[in-house]
Amino acid sequence: MSVLDTVQTGTLLAQGRGSESDGGSVEFESHASLTLRTIDVHGGENLPDSGGALQATAWCDLTVPSGVVISAEGDKGNIHLLAGGQLTTTGSLRAGSPIQLEYRDDPPITAGGTFLPELATPVQNLALTPCGGFTPPGCGDGNLDLGEQCDPPPGNTASCDGCSQTCQIEVC
Repeated sequence: MSVLDTVQTGTLLAQGRGSESDGGSVEFESHASLTLRTIDVHGGENLPDSGGALQATAWCDLTVPSGVVISAEGDKGNIHLLAGGQLTTTGSLRAGSPIQLEYRDDPPITAGGTFLPELATPVQNLALTPCGGFTPPGCGDGNLDLGEQCDPPPGNTASCDGCSQTCQIEVC
């Protein structure tokens, strides 16, 4: 888990070796933005119930750039991407089951991406954490409540002013 913007900089290999191997499992969680690069968690092609798994969750934007390949091949391999901000997948995603995308407010951008098998219908999920987190009750009323490190006066929605939208001290 990361609380800062996260960019995977190298290739991540957690694949099964050989035709009779299961794939690996990788999970990302970012409380900010997340950019994925090449990931290979595939399983053996001839083994029933094989295939790797990738789940990536970002409170803000989640991006799979053009030219990036994510492989979770094998008959049970799956890719599940979730974003509270903009979800953009313009790379190549390959899995054994339909690729799942969940978004909070803005539908995913998939133009230019390739998906094998087909991309499941993206699902809007309002329970996903929005970028910056949920605003606690009472935050922004000018009164310091339990669990708040600060509380700006009503109407103050400025970022990087020392007090975040979740009433926590921020440093920008």
